[in-house]
Amino acid sequence: MTYEIKQSSQAENDLANILEYIIFSLGNKKASDDFFNKLNKKILMLSESPLMYKTVKGEYIEFSDLRKMPVDNYLVIYHVDEKNKRIKLLRLFYQSQDYLGLI
Repeated sequence: MTYEIKQSSQAENDLANILEYIIFSLGNKKASDDFFNKLNKKILMLSESPLMYKTVKGEYIEFSDLRKMPVDNYLVIYHVDEKNKRIKLLRLFYQSQDYLGLI
């Protein structure tokens, strides 16, 4: 069964910032388009298999209700509501960021 996907306003802002960075700071519109397309393909796969990615784990804590999906050099943090068949995309982070302190 396909899960409904929602995106938080913070995830929307994160994505806009990532795309702007790739376009304006790196000067690479094609890479921005490629990243956006790859992200959308992975989100479609996620809607079919939302538990396919690992849970978010820190040094002292495990966020068993949060999962992380890698897309190139970025991580998409999301929550799965199995009861209502929904996925909420919460944040997007550069992989080397200390994202645990930001979620």
